[in-house]
Amino acid sequence: MDDLFKIFEKTFEDKKFSRAEKKAIRQLLRQDYSLKKDQRDLLRDKIFDIARKGVEGHLNQSIIDWLETANKVLLNRQDTTVYFSPGDECRQVIVHQLGSALSSVDICVYTISDDNITEEIVNCHKRKIKVRIITDDEKIKDLGSDIWTLAAYGIETRIDRSPHYMHHKFAIFDNAAVITGSYNWTRSAAEYNQENLLLTDDKRAVYTYKQEFEKLWETMKPLRKIP
Repeated sequence: MDDLFKIFEKTFEDKKFSRAEKKAIRQLLRQDYSLKKDQRDLLRDKIFDIARKGVEGHLNQSIIDWLETANKVLLNRQDTTVYFSPGDECRQVIVHQLGSALSSVDICVYTISDDNITEEIVNCHKRKIKVRIITDDEKIKDLGSDIWTLAAYGIETRIDRSPHYMHHKFAIFDNAAVITGSYNWTRSAAEYNQENLLLTDDKRAVYTYKQEFEKLWETMKPLRKIP
């Protein structure tokens, strides 16, 4: 792919594609390269970077930005954003996704003890959003755990049957977006810990996480007894 990128860089020197250059690129793409979609997307991003550097500091830069955005929308390119803690960013992303949910929220997390997040999960349930929770059987015993509170509202909750940890931290919203990362849904994660959270609407990622959730849901034990 580096060879292809170098050809594009060369063509930018005179801002024109000669017939020979176009032919060379097409031949490489057909014969010598079998680029996957993500590789083509990466190459496309690099090409836009070439153009952006060429107009840096000029009014035309906004045109390049617009063209890149239009290209992504046209090609149905997905967005992925990463957030870090300590700080309120990760918590706010979770709260926002919960508040924006329209039909379903599938939560698979090690523990929940952040009251801000718990309140928004309850609000989802009250708005008739289908909420399901998978969590660790040992962490529900922790002081400050909100799992029993959520179950008491009638939110479907299941726990693992294993002596090992159910250590996932992901959630799926409307089967269209997923958040994942090391970030625990706790106050400590927001206030003290070095954590990360990734939000994406990449269809393959969402589908894969959905499959894992459904597999776990079938093997987990319903949480029935409210202490």
